[in-house]
Amino acid sequence: MGTPAASAQRLVTQESAAAAKGMPDLSELTPEEAEDAMLDSLDITRTMTSLRSYDADGAERALTALREAGEKCAGGFTMSVDGEKQQITGITEEKLAAGEDAVAWTVGTKMDGTSADTKVVVFRQGTTLAGFSSFNIAAISRDEAFEQPTAVIKAQEAKLG
Repeated sequence: MGTPAASAQRLVTQESAAAAKGMPDLSELTPEEAEDAMLDSLDITRTMTSLRSYDADGAERALTALREAGEKCAGGFTMSVDGEKQQITGITEEKLAAGEDAVAWTVGTKMDGTSADTKVVVFRQGTTLAGFSSFNIAAISRDEAFEQPTAVIKAQEAKLG
């Protein structure tokens, strides 16, 4: 894929209205209400964003390689992260228009019996790749789907446009 000439990363968080309220006094709640309140406080989508600038057609070639890897690995695979085995249970393509070309997936994972989804988007604008990897602890805990961070993606797209 080639090495980018320059790169930068940032973490972006998006709180739900429930998370912004904070934790209530748990002593006044039933155990079920306390659990819901705790999960509500964790309803925050965290997105690691990255920009990578390439020379010549490097960004285009890198995005093509990512697309091909996503297709080949759609059925899942096992890998090690810091010595811990983690299973990618599947990679599901999503439709998302951004930049001149884009790929988007929901990546299913399983580690120590716990399943989770991560949303991944990479788009190309000229010689730059913008990448986004998002997760939401409350959605994972509740086994709920969450959306791509489209506001973050569109804001980055506007800056690169």
